[in-house]
Amino acid sequence: RVLGQRARAGSDAQTEIVSLIGNKALLQPLQDDLLALDTDAEVFLALREAARILFDLSQLAFLLHDTAEDRLSGQNVGGQAAIFSQARLLCEAHRSLAAAAVVSNQVQCSHADRSLAPASLLDVQFARALGSNGLLCIPMTVHGTTTGVILAGLGRDQYAALSRRLPCLLNFGRIAGSSLENWRRAQQVRVRTEEDAAARFLRQTRRLVHEAGNPLTIIKGYLRILDGKLPPEAEVHRELNVLAEEIERVSSIVRRMSELPAAPTGDAAFDIGDLLRELLLLYRQPLFDARGIAVQTLLPAQTLSVACDRDSVKQIMLNLWKNAAEALASGQRIRMSLTGNVLHQGRRYVELRIEDNGPGMSEAVIDAIYRPVETRLGEPRGVGLSIVGALARRQAIPVTCRSQPDSGTVISFLLPKETGSDTVPGQESKAHQEKHASPDRRQE
Repeated sequence: RVLGQRARAGSDAQTEIVSLIGNKALLQPLQDDLLALDTDAEVFLALREAARILFDLSQLAFLLHDTAEDRLSGQNVGGQAAIFSQARLLCEAHRSLAAAAVVSNQVQCSHADRSLAPASLLDVQFARALGSNGLLCIPMTVHGTTTGVILAGLGRDQYAALSRRLPCLLNFGRIAGSSLENWRRAQQVRVRTEEDAAARFLRQTRRLVHEAGNPLTIIKGYLRILDGKLPPEAEVHRELNVLAEEIERVSSIVRRMSELPAAPTGDAAFDIGDLLRELLLLYRQPLFDARGIAVQTLLPAQTLSVACDRDSVKQIMLNLWKNAAEALASGQRIRMSLTGNVLHQGRRYVELRIEDNGPGMSEAVIDAIYRPVETRLGEPRGVGLSIVGALARRQAIPVTCRSQPDSGTVISFLLPKETGSDTVPGQESKAHQEKHASPDRRQE
């Protein structure tokens, strides 16, 4: 009998060792996978999937341990029922099986014959929220410290099968706690690294801004001297003023590189017709005339005040003109027109319309206006269109584009009119009272 008892004891010990080794081998790949995840949401999602595959636990919730207040809370865990996200539970064993799991550092279940704490009303509510009549609580630990609890809903028969795998469940909790702790530490390191990099970049940017400001200031000074030497009746005064304004705009852009983003302010209204005339005065010759591209304009004599950022509209126009100049051949044309008092969705706009008879654009290039994409090398108009789209979205300017290869292009912008600048509809021409189509992308 003694020999038989020893043999059975040896067999049981061997079975337990084999089980422990098997559980370790089963959980090791999970630990390796969790260490490669980037966010806590990904870690929680991976833990849910692993619990479903390894233990057939399909409904999980998580409560994290606040060591400062010694409470369990699900506030910082997304994607779970309100009863868990709103829970703030003191870690006292008699309050809940979840608290008992933290205190004992052992797996607790409402179906167990001997639990350190009986199932409370809160445990029953947790189980119902997980779609079951029983609650399983697995402590998440790292280096002997409990970082939280995994809650799972399960039935009595399911617990009977899992009760033989309690060591494996504890190891699962240790892996979960270790993964969350590693993610938190990595997040802290990432934040510190980003802050250090941002500080270095800001210092470097301020140095470059200071160096770039010196030649710009010299150029502006020479322009003032040149303007003063010219006779008052010289026609070049206006060109010099436009050039000085553009240099000041460059200086402003450079200065903003070293500044923190300011709170948005209301945009001052300006006459879009005057802006187009100023830009044409400076850029028509180098972009279009020198390349043999004809320019046609239809700009009303009356003031068309729009309420958006003047520099942003400048950037939109210059990017479009540059793309058009690169795409059009000698003898082709570009046409620009303004239409006042366009009605769209109950609001009045000024339509800025640019059309040409050039090679047109492909679907991929047009998409750059509506979402930032990389265009293939050699596409005639891909460069700059994503900037145009981004600036238009920032200013809430609806954009419509119609184009096909070898059929020319029409791009339309709806610039919001200045409040109070609307004219009486009956006093405008019929053409100026047209309703604009939807700003969604259309192709013909």
